Amino acid sequence: MALAGLLPVLIPLLTLFFLILFVRRRLFWRMAARNFLRHRKHTLLASLGFVMGTVIITSSLVMGDTLGNMVESLLYDALWEIDEAVAVRDPAGDELFFTLDQGEWLVEKISKIETVEAAAVEITLSAAVVDEQSQQFEPAVNLHALESDSFFARFRDTSGKVPLLQEGVLIVESLAEDLMAEEGDQLTIFTEYGNFTSEVYRVVKGELRGGQGGIFININYLWETLN
Repeated sequence: MALAGLLPVLIPLLTLFFLILFVRRRLFWRMAARNFLRHRKHTLLASLGFVMGTVIITSSLVMGDTLGNMVESLLYDALWEIDEAVAVRDPAGDELFFTLDQGEWLVEKISKIETVEAAAVEITLSAAVVDEQSQQFEPAVNLHALESDSFFARFRDTSGKVPLLQEGVLIVESLAEDLMAEEGDQLTIFTEYGNFTSEVYRVVKGELRGGQGGIFININYLWETLN
C-alpha cells in the first residue's frame, strides 16, 4: 500500500493518541499553552514550518502515486492484452523474423502451457505510407500484421466488431485524417523489406488494441506481398 493511502488510517490514530495524552497528561498541555502565550511569534513560525513540511511531504506522496498510476496505465494500454512477446535478435541487437512455420510451431508449443490463454504470430514494422488518391504522406507509421482469426485480432469500434480480412488494410481514424484517406483508397506502404500497394477496406473509429494506431493487415497477405 502506498504511503498516501495510509494517511486516512494514520490521522485518526494520531488524533486519538493525542486526545488520550491530553486527558492523562494535562500538565504538559498547560505548559504548552503557557509557552504559546509567552512566545507567540516563535510558536507561530514553528507551526508554519510544521504545516509547510507536512504539505510538501503529502503533496510529494500524492504526486508520486499519481505519476506511478499514470505510467502503469500507459504501460497497460500499450501492452493491451499482451503479457509477453518472444523475439529473436542478432548479435547487433536487430530483431530477426521467424518464418511462418517457425512461428506457428512456437505458438502451438506455447498454447499448450496451462496458464497461457492465447498466443499468436505477429509482425510489427515501421513504415511510411502515401495515399495515392489524396497524395498525402506519413513518414512514420506502425504496421501490424497478424492472423485474421487470432485472439489479438478481435477489433471493435463504435459500429461493432471489425474483421481483419485476408486482403486489404485496416487503418485507424487518426491516420485516415492525416492521410485524408477514405475506404477504397489505395495506400502505398514503404518498409525496409519492400514496398507494396493495398486498398483500405475499413477506417476504424478511435484507436485499436489499447491505443495502438497505424495500419493492420493479415500476416499471410503481408508475407506473400513482401516475398
